[in-house]
Amino acid sequence: MALSAGTRLGAYEVIGPLGAGGMGEVYRAKDTRLGRDVAIKVLPADVAAHPDRLARFEREARTVAGLNHPNIVVLHSVEDADGTRFLTSASGRAKAEVAKAAKSRTSNPHAYALYVQAVQLALRKTPEAFRKSDALYEEALKIDPSYAPAWDGWARNIINQMSLVLLPAREGVTRAREALERAHASDPEYAPAHARLGTLSLAENDLAAAARHFERALALDPGNPSVLVNSAMLLKDLGRLDEAIAIDEAVVRDDPLDLATHTNLGIMHALAGHLDEAIACANTVLSLNPDRGGNHSMICDILLRKGDAAGALAELEREPIEICRLTGLPMVYFALGRTADADEALDVLITKYERDAAYNIACVHAYRGDADKAFEWLERAVQYGDGALGQVAIEPLFSSIHSDPRWLPFLRKVGKAPEQIARIEFRVTLPDLAP
Repeated sequence: MALSAGTRLGAYEVIGPLGAGGMGEVYRAKDTRLGRDVAIKVLPADVAAHPDRLARFEREARTVAGLNHPNIVVLHSVEDADGTRFLTSASGRAKAEVAKAAKSRTSNPHAYALYVQAVQLALRKTPEAFRKSDALYEEALKIDPSYAPAWDGWARNIINQMSLVLLPAREGVTRAREALERAHASDPEYAPAHARLGTLSLAENDLAAAARHFERALALDPGNPSVLVNSAMLLKDLGRLDEAIAIDEAVVRDDPLDLATHTNLGIMHALAGHLDEAIACANTVLSLNPDRGGNHSMICDILLRKGDAAGALAELEREPIEICRLTGLPMVYFALGRTADADEALDVLITKYERDAAYNIACVHAYRGDADKAFEWLERAVQYGDGALGQVAIEPLFSSIHSDPRWLPFLRKVGKAPEQIARIEFRVTLPDLAP
């Protein structure tokens, strides 16, 4: 249930909503005892009422509160007021979020409530959660067709479903672009929509266009966490992983329950070879939302790189996203020496996802040491417009074919050769997100 301005939660007085964060609704509030502004994140009822999930949340919160590191948020407390469980932390993003909300939030409270619910549902990253989230966005937009954040949120859902092969790439690009055009028409200066166009350009493997969109978004709202995190994805594809990691660390330092950015940070660490840090990020997400897709498969991939195939299989069996499971199984079985099972699993992957996961299939062949098949499927990925090609130059699974004479010509073909990437000028000045 949304909290209105003036609502009291113990010693805290709600000033206004900031939006939906990684796990729950977020509000700006005043600590009446100390006279400071804080961010309050109210836990969803299904978490607060579930002893196991609540215990996991509180363990994670205690861990974060006990850390002393420049890249960890200042977490003030986990509290209970009349049965409402909430977390308080430094409100470093309050000014940026309040300014954005005042400008772009709908004046219809029901549309806003539907928007917050849609954002929260989508954080689970499961097919059913996306379906329900999409329906809520659609309902919100029937109430207020000019609600730019809802159009942008719907586009974000579409892009995320493309990345998980829940939507064909070309269909997803068309639908996401239509939604973002509606967001832009409703509010031409809504920065997250410009950043989302940058993400869409990355899916189309157009780095120059992505840089232009992100530059516009950063000019409009340089401290917006969504803009920063999406800009980090371009830095990733440019191979500038240290810069991308610094951005994601700053964002999760300011909002320790931002599950999407914790996941992105784990991906960045994995690509950079920081395997333990990547596993820690994935485990943080799973401790806060055990149903969120993609994180068990991330741990699986890392355990394979560490040589723990049995552990990798155990993680993969818990992964809710089908494409993640089907991509991992041929590699896990191969590592376990179960060749027949590996071949059968690869056949299943190809049968179900030939056109929508050609990049994944190329990764499997590269892992198995079949360079010819890896290049064959990379060419198919180009033919099918596979958005995952954006990170081909830094993909660890392709390290086995880097010395192949076909590798550099392929990178040039897709615009990812070192000299081509060097021509993309893009800079992000990381603002001070601290309060």
